[in-house]
Amino acid sequence: MPGMQAMVADLNTAFDKDHIATIDRNMLLSRQALLDAAERTIATDPAYFAYLKNWPVIQMEAIRAALLGAVDHVPRLPVTIAWTAEYDYKLAIYD
Repeated sequence: MPGMQAMVADLNTAFDKDHIATIDRNMLLSRQALLDAAERTIATDPAYFAYLKNWPVIQMEAIRAALLGAVDHVPRLPVTIAWTAEYDYKLAIYD
């Protein structure tokens, strides 16, 4: 997915120490809310949005939960997201 690096860069800016305070917690309350927010911000290209929408549900839920945990933490915890090109979907979350 050629646009994945651009989406990851946008997410890293949104969830860094200088911007995480501006994240609306409500966009992380459900998979659909997260997808709606992604469509408006990082995945405005229909092909990129279709790619995100088709991620395995369990992996999307794990990402959503990790982001929500960072936003709910006091003080909020910055998040760094990385990706590598792979054949299959893989996910690793580190605290």
